Amino acid sequence: MKKKSRPGHHQPVGRLRQASTAGHQPWSGLNRFAERFWFVILLGISLVAFGLRAFDLRADPPPDLSWSSAIYSDEAHNAYSARNWALYGRWQIDDYIPYVVYPWLNIVTGIIFKLFGIGFVQLKVVSLLAGLLLVFIIFFFVRAAGSALSGLVAALLTACCFPLVMYSRLGLAELSQVMFLAAAGLFLVHAERNRLAAFLSGVIALGAVLFVKVSSIFCPAAIGTLYLVELIRHRRDKGRFRPILSSGLFWLLGALLPLTIWLLLIFLPHRADYLSYVLRHSLGAKAGHPSGLFAYLLNAFSVGAGSRLLSRIPIMASLGFAALPALWRTGQRRALAYLSYLLLFGVAMLGYQLYHPDRYELFTILPLLVAFALVISRLVNGQARICHPWPGPWGIAAYSLWLWPLMTHIALHSRGFWGLVQARTESALLLSALFAAAAASTLLYGLHSLTHGGIRLSQPGLRGALALLLLALTLGNDLSRYNNWLQSRTNNMFNYSRELDTLLPQNSVAAGFWAPAMLATSHKRALFISEGWHVNLDNPVGRFGVTHLVVSDEAEFRLLDSITSGRAAQARIVRRFPVRDRQIVILELP
Repeated sequence: MKKKSRPGHHQPVGRLRQASTAGHQPWSGLNRFAERFWFVILLGISLVAFGLRAFDLRADPPPDLSWSSAIYSDEAHNAYSARNWALYGRWQIDDYIPYVVYPWLNIVTGIIFKLFGIGFVQLKVVSLLAGLLLVFIIFFFVRAAGSALSGLVAALLTACCFPLVMYSRLGLAELSQVMFLAAAGLFLVHAERNRLAAFLSGVIALGAVLFVKVSSIFCPAAIGTLYLVELIRHRRDKGRFRPILSSGLFWLLGALLPLTIWLLLIFLPHRADYLSYVLRHSLGAKAGHPSGLFAYLLNAFSVGAGSRLLSRIPIMASLGFAALPALWRTGQRRALAYLSYLLLFGVAMLGYQLYHPDRYELFTILPLLVAFALVISRLVNGQARICHPWPGPWGIAAYSLWLWPLMTHIALHSRGFWGLVQARTESALLLSALFAAAAASTLLYGLHSLTHGGIRLSQPGLRGALALLLLALTLGNDLSRYNNWLQSRTNNMFNYSRELDTLLPQNSVAAGFWAPAMLATSHKRALFISEGWHVNLDNPVGRFGVTHLVVSDEAEFRLLDSITSGRAAQARIVRRFPVRDRQIVILELP
């Protein structure tokens, strides 16, 4: 007798899509329309995404996009090696070589520089393309986990999501990281039935770590956990165990390819620089690490709170996070399991260091956005219900732990649940958030029991109106933020760079932390100097012929004065440029 497949475990993707639309006649036309015309609609969504990302790329980012000033300075730092290669033919011409930790960004940006010249806009092309590709990847990923309708909703949310749009406009590594994580998940969804998909998932997952951003290590960890759990669950079912094991072996085989290339091109030629960078930015992080368990938990649970990243997308973040476990139980298990593990391992990693600005946390949007899109689609089709993801007392406890970070966010944003809790210590705040999570989980389980499986909206019109309202509020929030930036945007960094290029003599060498950013449109030498990264501190005037200094604050002035043997104090001020909350001062050495 042929075994029946368990719901949500091993049903073919097409059957899942058919099940999502069958039996709900009021909205079946919408589902059929989405299935039939998804390509045309997706093309229209991609044009919207391109327009939002590519319009006036010379403009500055919103001043409140991040508490860190790195959104103005670090895109030039990330692509520092690309600039060196394009201008001087070598990835490294001084002590700083980001090529070893950002090979993808520097190689592609270097090619762009070679083809189209050094420029402010050229610096951002890699992130722009990654943002556009992400729209397509998210569509196919969510389509595999749900339906064409849910995939189109997810693509639209990705196209308009304010943080994703704004970081697509910056030449940083994090948008490429999010794209690689999504692509690894897309191939992973199909990996059990397709060995090539398993192989490509391995290539992309480890490639994200070795070629895009080292901190992406949580991606292979999440996939490894997923395979381990699946193998344990199906250890007695040879019909499932062997394909999963075979898929995992092909995934490992794929992971060997980027590892081999990385060893030959990156690590072996530059191992001292690579190890120095990784150790400085992990064990030797300047901002430090949490001092104890409660400090670590608060640091991890508050990911997205201190940076205000998730508070910019409140409906998507809260509803997506709360619904993810229930979707995991009833939906396409592998896709949603991957997102859940990705979120858990990624947040656990971010909690390890006190320093994690918005761009480090950008990947957390990925699982929340997908979960929210699936909620919208299921709501339209009558599948979404207010229910409890796990039954029984242990289920209440498990869901309480899952809701704990969300309640911590609410506590932080509401000043202690609107004054009800006066938590004076980290442990008190965390415990109060845990009690609130337990109360919410218990209440939801009570509703689940009383209504025999959760509250379902039976009226198609009401479901459609609610889905439309949630989608409109989310998109309206994103587009209104974008419009606010659009109406008040400036082009200061581009104008400053062009003006400074005109001011400096032809053979000038400008040095300082902000020097690469201030000379982003110039072919003149920009030497990066940083005490925190221990680069180019040894006699920069004698070694590199520095003629000008770029100073952003008093601490940097003292550093530059000490490494130039007091010459900074005798330098003449050439120009001052206001950037955000600081003055960038250009000094000419005597």
